Amino acid sequence: VHHFTIALDDSENLSDLSNYVYQRLSVVASDHNLGDSWPGKERCEMLIKMAGGLFIWARLAIDYVGKPMSIGQDRKLDTIISQQSKGTRSIQMKMDELYTTVLAACDWDDEDFVEGYHLVVGAIIAAKQPLSKSALVDILDDRTGAVQGILSILSPMFSMPSTNDGPIHLLHLTLHDFLTSDHIQSAPYFIDEVKHSHYLGLQCLRILICLLKDGFPGLGYSIYWDQDEYGHIPTIPVSSSIIYACQYWLDHAIHDIDILPDEETFSLLIELSPYLISWVELTSAIGKFPALDKMR
Repeated sequence: VHHFTIALDDSENLSDLSNYVYQRLSVVASDHNLGDSWPGKERCEMLIKMAGGLFIWARLAIDYVGKPMSIGQDRKLDTIISQQSKGTRSIQMKMDELYTTVLAACDWDDEDFVEGYHLVVGAIIAAKQPLSKSALVDILDDRTGAVQGILSILSPMFSMPSTNDGPIHLLHLTLHDFLTSDHIQSAPYFIDEVKHSHYLGLQCLRILICLLKDGFPGLGYSIYWDQDEYGHIPTIPVSSSIIYACQYWLDHAIHDIDILPDEETFSLLIELSPYLISWVELTSAIGKFPALDKMR
């Protein structure tokens, strides 16, 4: 693996960024019928200057301004440009200001949006590996369309594939740090990572209990093994949500091995206990067996 460092103020990087901003904004103008001259050279150059060589900043800003099926492109662009600062700021600070702008535009008085935001974004932040839309729907037992709705509203903040089965990534690692920072605990968009991780653990346990209690095709193979010979482990096709539940329920449900689980978690662990052999078989069959240091 070779690491390359690109200076943000490198002339070639700045030239590439300038071309990127002009090209992307011309697409926004075309998509929203804003005219060939929109948004004008002055505003383009101001946006380029504010980006400070950061492509990820420019991408988020333009994705926010030009989000499909949205209105108010001038107002959104002017809001971003109005935050121009003369002082030197870190990458995290520059990104945090832009995250705040994007999130402030959401309707935090809408209870359904707030509930959906914390359900979906909380799961994305707390997940041990990136989840797809379909996996999020299954794990969160989403029957109201919250996953699709929230991801549509907040699409500039995520990198999403064109299919429902591809993993969803945060636009940048600074987004995780921003949303979980103690400095924004009073903000409606603050994410309590420990709380949401625990909820994911409960949902994973519920998935496994529901799956295993009535028996699952292909399991039970270990009873035919000869104790003196290596036993064959079959391949069992399952969904990505089941793979995730098998691999990570322990990490989510038992945050600290020195602290007894809460009543709800304990109850689900008792319910799962008769099917632990089935869980071991299924997890082995999909090749995702986790460390068992949290199991006693």
